[in-house]
Amino acid sequence: MAGGQGSRLRPLTLTRPKPMVEVLGRPVIDFVKDAMIDAGVDHLVVTTGYRGEQLSAHVAQWSHHSGMEARINQEATPMGTAGSVRLLLDELTATFIVGSGDSVASFDVQALLKAHKENGAKVTMALWEVEDPTEFGIVGLSEHHLGELDGDLREGFIRQFKEKPTSEEAFSNVINAGLYILEPEVLALVPEGEKFDFSKQLFPMVLEMGWPMYAQTINGVWFDVGHPFELIRAQHALIEGR
Repeated sequence: MAGGQGSRLRPLTLTRPKPMVEVLGRPVIDFVKDAMIDAGVDHLVVTTGYRGEQLSAHVAQWSHHSGMEARINQEATPMGTAGSVRLLLDELTATFIVGSGDSVASFDVQALLKAHKENGAKVTMALWEVEDPTEFGIVGLSEHHLGELDGDLREGFIRQFKEKPTSEEAFSNVINAGLYILEPEVLALVPEGEKFDFSKQLFPMVLEMGWPMYAQTINGVWFDVGHPFELIRAQHALIEGR
C-alpha cells in the first residue's frame, strides 16, 4: 500500500510520494520490498495514488534487478487502505500479504506466515511493542480464539482494538505494525467502490463476525516514518545496526 500523501512529512512529500522519501539513501518502500523477497514473495503489486508515476518508474526497476514480478495499480480516486487492495480482488485468490509501503521494516515475514497457517486464522497481523501506545492503534490478545483478553500477551488471538487510547484506556502496549496476512474471503467483505480502511473498518468487522484473527509481535526493525523525527530515529537505528 503506497497511496498516501504524507502531509506530516511536508515539505519532503511536496514533490514525491511518502514511500519514496529516503532513509540512508534508499526509498522507504524498498525496505518493505526486501522483507517480501526474503519471505519468498515473487509477485508484488504496489497500490498507488498520490504521485504514483514516480512509484511506477521505481517499481519497474525491481523487476529488472531482482527478477520479481512487480507492478503498480493506480487508484483513480483515494479508496483507503482496504479499498485500494479490494481493486485487486479478482487476482487475490489465495492467501496473500499486505504491507504498508511507508514504514521502515525488516523482520521475518515467514514466521508470521507460519503462525497464520498453524492457527487457522483469517487475518494475521504483525505487532510492534512500544513504550507509549497513546499515539497508535493498540491490540488486545487472548491465548484462545474468543478467549479472555490478557494485556501481557505479545502473541495470540486478537480480541480487541483501540485507536490512540489514553493512558488509562491502554490495555496493552503492542500496536498494529501495518503488515497483514489475509485470506481472500476477508477482502470480499470490503464494499465495492467505497473508501474503506483495514484497521478502522474491516478488521473490527471481522472481529465482530467471530472469525479467527491472530497476531504476533515481530523481532527486528520497524519504524512508522510519518513524522520527521521518526525518519531521524530510523536513520540512527539502521546506522547502529539495531
